[in-house]
Amino acid sequence: MGRGQSLSKGNSGQYSSGIYFVVLETKYSIESKKLVLVK
Repeated sequence: MGRGQSLSKGNSGQYSSGIYFVVLETKYSIESKKLVLVK
């Protein structure tokens, strides 16, 4: 999350990149939780 927030500062390009990283991190964290539940 911190990485995405740091990228969100600056121009619109960096802002969209920050949102993209946050979405990816959220997606992977959810999938990792699913894998734990499967086990």
